[in-house]
Amino acid sequence: MNRMIRLVGVLLASMAGLLLALPAVAMDLNTREELFYGVYWGPLSVGHARLTYTPTEKRGYRLDSEVWDESSLLELNDRWSAVGRHISGTEFLPMRYEAIQRENDYRADKLVVFDSKAKQIRYTNRLDKNDTAPVLAWNRKMRDSLSAVYAWRRQGVEGLQRGEVLEVMGVKRPFTLVKKPAKREKVRVGNRDMEVWSVEIAMLVDGKEYPESWLVRLRDDAVLTPVQIVARTRFGTFRANLKQ
Repeated sequence: MNRMIRLVGVLLASMAGLLLALPAVAMDLNTREELFYGVYWGPLSVGHARLTYTPTEKRGYRLDSEVWDESSLLELNDRWSAVGRHISGTEFLPMRYEAIQRENDYRADKLVVFDSKAKQIRYTNRLDKNDTAPVLAWNRKMRDSLSAVYAWRRQGVEGLQRGEVLEVMGVKRPFTLVKKPAKREKVRVGNRDMEVWSVEIAMLVDGKEYPESWLVRLRDDAVLTPVQIVARTRFGTFRANLKQ
């Protein structure tokens, strides 16, 4: 069960910016936002998730994706966070990316530093010094998953309607997100029928397609409200439905 819910948590971290995509008006970088989701495996509720964007001083930002479970069967409290800044010509330029996980007996505290001065991307496991990764070359196009997909949002609705490939730095190694053009359709989400834009997303690792894929549904309203994420995994299909 730990692994199952972690997949959805990572998904929420990766898809945060795309979920919040707006139409003609670009995202307001000075306004804090927070969204809550219920996570389901079939008809079963298996956790909760929250996505938050917070502007900070000197054109800085903080992004948080959290997933947790409050049942007696599982202790789960995971958080992925990105801290960075917006500079001329490049928005959502990351400086730090953290993954802190509490899952029953499992603990993780990992850090990725994007060092623009040294031109390096460095990984540190703060609980296990023996867990290392090669230092990668820094460039402005390489972002953590949260910053990368939030930068997507600035493209407006046009960005949803075209395919795109995005290079992303995970906690320990890079990967590629492949977004297909959005399709408009009528679906049932929760107990409501609605018109939505559906976006299929695949992930490539070392050039090979990852076994999980995702579908993001945005309600066809004035602000493309993100109403559902569907994660297709080896353990089955998970859904994250917007609560508020």
